[in-house]
Amino acid sequence: MNAKGSITAFDIDDTHFYGRTDSPDTLYYLPGEPIPEADSLGRPTLTLLQTPSTSILQLGVQFTLSNASQKAALPKIAAQQPAFASARLQPAFVSVRKVAVLLADGSGNLTELKSSVSSSFPPYATIFSVSLTPAQSAQAVGALNGRSGLLFVEYTITLPPEVAATMNGAGQQVRRTDVGKWFPGSDGLSHLRLAG
Repeated sequence: MNAKGSITAFDIDDTHFYGRTDSPDTLYYLPGEPIPEADSLGRPTLTLLQTPSTSILQLGVQFTLSNASQKAALPKIAAQQPAFASARLQPAFVSVRKVAVLLADGSGNLTELKSSVSSSFPPYATIFSVSLTPAQSAQAVGALNGRSGLLFVEYTITLPPEVAATMNGAGQQVRRTDVGKWFPGSDGLSHLRLAG
């Protein structure tokens, strides 16, 4: 940011916001964690295909705020930072170094199943197709049943200087989401496909 206006930075829930006081019509956000890519009904685009010999996990993920999260943030922004009450929300531009799918074993140790790069622009979308062993597949089913601490997606990002300056100069960050949180209750069972 240039010297024309000072930067205002603040956090709401787990999202970091920043904007310039001389341009209060735009407010940038840095999500606290990745979110699932959603289908036309708003459900995560995740499928676990199980056959007698193999299992394949397919999922889409993004690093952005959902429309619902943006709408929920607006009254909180107005209450906490009235100067930005009418601001248009825009994603902060970051460089995504890596996106990884991680799985916990029975002891809680994380194994990287697969990594990829994302699109180079918001919403930084990434699609995975991962072959799983029977044990890994069982852990993934647990996540579909809403159990936390089993399956994760992690973004490693580099922040541009203007964003890092609002976060104590922290230029590289890791943002992780727990896939189990995508499926409250037994909602995830509809994403399990059995074949053979």
